[in-house]
Amino acid sequence: MSKKELIIELLKKYSDNFICPHCKKNLKIVDTSFTCENNHCFDINKKGYLCLTSLSSLPNSTIYTKELFVSRRSVINNGIYNSIHVEIIDLIRKYISIPTSILDIGSGESSHLNKICEKLSLEFKCAIDLAKDAIELSSDYVYNDIISLVADVENIPLVDNSIDVILDFLSPGSKKECKRILKENGIIIKVLPTANYLKEIRRELGHKEYDNEKLVEDNLKKNNTILETKKLEYTMPINKELSNDIVKMTPLTHNFETSKLNIKEITISLKILVLRPL
Repeated sequence: MSKKELIIELLKKYSDNFICPHCKKNLKIVDTSFTCENNHCFDINKKGYLCLTSLSSLPNSTIYTKELFVSRRSVINNGIYNSIHVEIIDLIRKYISIPTSILDIGSGESSHLNKICEKLSLEFKCAIDLAKDAIELSSDYVYNDIISLVADVENIPLVDNSIDVILDFLSPGSKKECKRILKENGIIIKVLPTANYLKEIRRELGHKEYDNEKLVEDNLKKNNTILETKKLEYTMPINKELSNDIVKMTPLTHNFETSKLNIKEITISLKILVLRPL
């Protein structure tokens, strides 16, 4: 089956999960479109994804480019984040006895989500991001039953109380929308950088350490119960090819000639928070 045929089958199966981003009415498949009773119509792309947003135009970023997302996929698939994925999977199993649904907000090209879903028996798997280039790449995972949407985290096109787990991996999320779509005992897995994350790149560029960690956590506490916090930090040797991809995947190197950087090891230092909205 083509990617378009596959996503149509998935949207048919899970149509009850989706709402129109304009009027909040339920959506259903009509031919090759997703349509609501008010005749808002969203065409399913032949590349296997759907643009489901109320925004009249999409942001045109010079930072979050296709090259960045291709490099990001390469880095993830090379196993740099494997330990993080294992920890996230363990935490999901700890707090949700039988998880059936997951949403990755600000998913990028969805390789983090795909790696996590490989180890979990989930039914509904969805990724959203406003970066069209990212979602086009994400659509490759339709073969693993992941539905990829160009959609806004401030206006998530999913029904209330429909998601067990929200994955927020180094991405800003909407506290109001996350609370709305989570099931009563659902959780948010929030992954934050620490001061040592990618410190080798920061050092080469002469950037100061990331110092927003405490501020971000304090803000999260205002709207969520923090059920658990885990910090993972490790340094790995990397070859030239992987070094190039790591350098290209981060916004830190925007407007910098990346070929001038020669990184021989990289530090992954991340904090994983399990949240439940208040």
